[in-house]
Amino acid sequence: MKPLFRRALHHYSSYRTAGAFVSGLLLSVNLLPSTGQAVAATSYIANGYLVELLPAPVTSHIPIAMNANGVIVGEGDGNSGEGIENAVIWNADGSYTNLTANEQDFYSSARGINAAGVVVGHFENNPVRWINGQRSLIGGVAMGFGSAYDINDKDEVVGQVQSNGLPRAFIQQAGVAYFLDGLNGDTYSYAYAINELSQVSGSARAGSGTTHAVIWNNGVPTDLGTLPGDASSYGLDINDAGDVVGHSMSASYPAIRTPVIWQDGVISSLGSLGGTGGIAKSINNHGQVVGYAYTATGVQHPFLWQNGVMTDLAPLLQGLCAELATCGKGMAVAINDAGQIVGTTYVAGTFYAQVYRLTPLAGSTDYFDLGVSLTADADVLSVGEQFSYTITVSNLGNITGSGISVVDTLPNGLTLISAVASQGSCSGLLSVSCELGNLVGADTATITLTVQAVSAGVLNNSVSVAALETEINQSNNAASHSVEVQAVQPPSPPPPAPAQESDLEVNLTDSPDPARVGETLTYTARVINKGPGLAVNVELLDELPAILELVSVSSSQGSCSGSAVIRCQLGDVAVNETVVVEIRTIPTETKKRLRNTVSVQSSTPDPDTDNNNDKSKTRVRK
Repeated sequence: MKPLFRRALHHYSSYRTAGAFVSGLLLSVNLLPSTGQAVAATSYIANGYLVELLPAPVTSHIPIAMNANGVIVGEGDGNSGEGIENAVIWNADGSYTNLTANEQDFYSSARGINAAGVVVGHFENNPVRWINGQRSLIGGVAMGFGSAYDINDKDEVVGQVQSNGLPRAFIQQAGVAYFLDGLNGDTYSYAYAINELSQVSGSARAGSGTTHAVIWNNGVPTDLGTLPGDASSYGLDINDAGDVVGHSMSASYPAIRTPVIWQDGVISSLGSLGGTGGIAKSINNHGQVVGYAYTATGVQHPFLWQNGVMTDLAPLLQGLCAELATCGKGMAVAINDAGQIVGTTYVAGTFYAQVYRLTPLAGSTDYFDLGVSLTADADVLSVGEQFSYTITVSNLGNITGSGISVVDTLPNGLTLISAVASQGSCSGLLSVSCELGNLVGADTATITLTVQAVSAGVLNNSVSVAALETEINQSNNAASHSVEVQAVQPPSPPPPAPAQESDLEVNLTDSPDPARVGETLTYTARVINKGPGLAVNVELLDELPAILELVSVSSSQGSCSGSAVIRCQLGDVAVNETVVVEIRTIPTETKKRLRNTVSVQSSTPDPDTDNNNDKSKTRVRK
């Protein structure tokens, strides 16, 4: 089980001295030999976890998957100086290895690993596996441009390859690779994860032209759908219970992603960390989910979701730098059945995201930590309407808390109707106080406040929780939630129909590869309108590398002009229609990796611009 991972943006972070105490916990820094790896590996204990900063060369490294033994695979920049990603592995003891140490000039990535240590991914854009460090092609229909994304303990592999210019999901079982069917006869699909029952999660193009999360049972796809009102969804990981996690994406622009879980085919939001947006990346067989979400201030934080509660993991990482706002930026990408979590964060004194691993220390460290969340069953309502707040108090530690009290001072504009607690009692009208008594480790208590809106405005409600015991982390002892109360007005005319959108995608291929100096090198760009509406005034742009001489350019519709910079005016492109542009060139000199990039745009709003660019990399020989 493993989530798809996309490279995070790099940010600067502030300096942190070694050997300091953080929140009363000792921070230890262990120096490494001078081998070109990171200058230090940091570890400490916080909130019942061993927090480790894993070693890697001082360049960008991304973890992608982790097996049951805590072995992590991913990708990182090699030593070629050209920003070429290499497949890498962190062993259970934290040691780091480049799987392509002697081939660092070639693109590769490790994306999945099973309990036996068999690794899958891609090398030079071909799906491959590594067994004891030896690489081999997946083979069969899995030959070609693509990647293997996951492998289970039965050595069954899933991934995607290009077929007829479009991505198509595949599965390899008993050494034979097969294509997986898409939805409604459409082959466009990705297979991201596979469980031990051979169920596969991924995504496929739905009939509406959008992409929906799917689950394959015995090779048969089922559309998992989206949250109400959303347009697309992606199933990034699956556990042995068949629970799928990923995200649902709005139809608005820019798109809003919500972390979700599908259980028995029913989709649910995992909640938030106070802000809007996020992605669930991994789920284990205990139903624990990790990913990232945004805080109320718009900062991306890693989260752990369990028992219906989303917990911010960023406080655990503040031992890595002086300011939580700096080192908390990051995500959690994988969790195994032992509860180990791996992800990325920004560490003091570094430019690139660094790799951390959290290992729970159940039974070896006693700690106490209360958390509180506040939600409402309506966020926009009218004067005179009633609604309810739900206050959830969670004991995130492993020892019992006593004398737990909750205070909620209602904002002006709300009148309390009732206050009901799942344990203990509540009193007060304007300031509601609830005495909950004791709460054992990993347990929760809830309070339901029913209120009536009596005046219009944006009303912000705040709640706090406290106990007699000393907490290891008090940053999660308060929460707030805003609702908008509107004045009662006469009915307004129906709103105008929303502006039509079209999702354009471009795919660029080259032939031959490798090419030769003085001989024809042909690029083929395929522009696809994935809908839902007509794409108007579509334009394709290709700024040719300086060592290429243009021979000719043609398109299946519209016209093209230019030589060094080619502009193709393709006109209008209907939903599901493909326009092909062929650009014939001649290289004038050799190049280890010749990169050519095309982009596409139109006058119609595009809900997803991530697929509006594509590039090819061609080796040019004499």
